[in-house]
Amino acid sequence: MSNKKLTTRDKLMKKQAKEMEDQIMDQLLENNRVTPEQIRLYTKAKHALKDVNVENPMYVLDNVDLMKLRYEFYNESILDVIRKNDDSLTEESAQKLLNNEYTIYLKHMLNI
Repeated sequence: MSNKKLTTRDKLMKKQAKEMEDQIMDQLLENNRVTPEQIRLYTKAKHALKDVNVENPMYVLDNVDLMKLRYEFYNESILDVIRKNDDSLTEESAQKLLNNEYTIYLKHMLNI
C-alpha cells in the first residue's frame, strides 16, 4: 500500500513540476525582454543538467549582479577542481567542465 501511495505522490509531484515548467515557459514567451535564443539556451541547459537548478532568463535578467557572482563562483569552483586534479583530469574534460550548457547559457545571458 505504501508503494502505491509513493507512486501516486511521485506522479503528482511530476505533474506539478511539469505544470510549473509550462507556466514558466508561457511567461518567457510573453516577456519581450527574453529572446528565442535565450529560451533555447535555457531549455538546453535545463535538460543537460537535470539535477541543477537552472535559473530562468527572467530571473537572470532581473538579478544580473547576483548571477555574475554565481557564474564567477561556479567558474572558480571548477578551476579549483581542475587545479587539484591535474593528474587525473584531461584537458578535454576540464574544458567540458568550463564550457558546459549552463556556462554557455549564463555567458550568453550576462554578455560575458
